[in-house]
Amino acid sequence: LLREARLKSGVELILGERQGVRAMLKKLKQGEVFMVLSDQNPAKGSGVFANFFHRPAYTMVLIQRLIEKTNAELLSFFAKRVEGGFEIFIEKPAFNSNEPDPTLFANGLNETLADQIKQAPEQFEWSYRRFRPQPDHEPSVYENL
Repeated sequence: LLREARLKSGVELILGERQGVRAMLKKLKQGEVFMVLSDQNPAKGSGVFANFFHRPAYTMVLIQRLIEKTNAELLSFFAKRVEGGFEIFIEKPAFNSNEPDPTLFANGLNETLADQIKQAPEQFEWSYRRFRPQPDHEPSVYENL
């Protein structure tokens, strides 16, 4: 249902699989723009644990790798529901998007997302299990739910 709704808007969906990553690289090299949704759960080995609301969250490294390969500019995008539609925010990140350390980069991504969520916490999809998985030494935040 969600896929059908997105396709009706005229956007092209690119999956984060190997073939999709090639498509993303091609678009960036051609000077095109695309969005990566913040709720993507990276596959094992495709992310790092980074701070998100004072807890470790497995966070994708794809964005950092795309920037490294193409020198693309990173912008954050946030749509806030308001009466009659949406208010759109597009900003340069407050962190160094050329950060070579994957964990520091992911911390920056997560801090950016947390700042956006704080603007309208009631609009965030809290049911998405952002803290799954956890590092071996960390207890699950979902055990007692």
